[in-house]
Amino acid sequence: MFGRLGVGRYLSDDERHASMLEMLQSRPEGEGIWIFAYGSLIWNPALEFDLSYRGVLKNWKRAFCMKLTAGRATGDSHGRMLALVPGTGTEGIAYRLRENDLQYELVVLWKREMSTTSYIPKWEQVELYNGEVITALVFVMSQNDANFDCNYESENVAECIARAQGPLGTNADYLHRLNNALEENNVTDEYILQLAEKVAKMHACKEHLQ
Repeated sequence: MFGRLGVGRYLSDDERHASMLEMLQSRPEGEGIWIFAYGSLIWNPALEFDLSYRGVLKNWKRAFCMKLTAGRATGDSHGRMLALVPGTGTEGIAYRLRENDLQYELVVLWKREMSTTSYIPKWEQVELYNGEVITALVFVMSQNDANFDCNYESENVAECIARAQGPLGTNADYLHRLNNALEENNVTDEYILQLAEKVAKMHACKEHLQ
């Protein structure tokens, strides 16, 4: 998620640090810090954690709704990045960070997720598959941000995801990794399944025509 995503504003180091401290100050009392992963954090958490569980985040859903012009896209080959928008709920993986590594891990996480104004960090309830309900940190799409695209339905974004590529690879590869990671963790998301199927068909048609 490094590099310019679209036309949203970059956060300065001071702004990013202040955002992190604000969330730390409002952390739930009596709980560890949990992170809810719904995208690349599932297959590449790059975090030190002591517990992980599958869980359901209520009131949010996955959407490829963030305009992308770098990383897995370019200014001439636009793509879409995954985020969360209001919905009926979504499954993912919750990680509990180790308390003694907390500050360092959150600095790394904020650099990864909060390079621009596109995401908003929130504390949200997650029901774990062991029956426990925890409060987790989750990064959702800012619908006031210039990077937000409200036309995120699979039929609207499949073509640009199928075509987009940049210095970090193809946009479709990200989708493929996400789809595989969800399957490996027994997580079902119909939107991702439909989108992956549409992109695969587009690639198959292109190869057939060649």
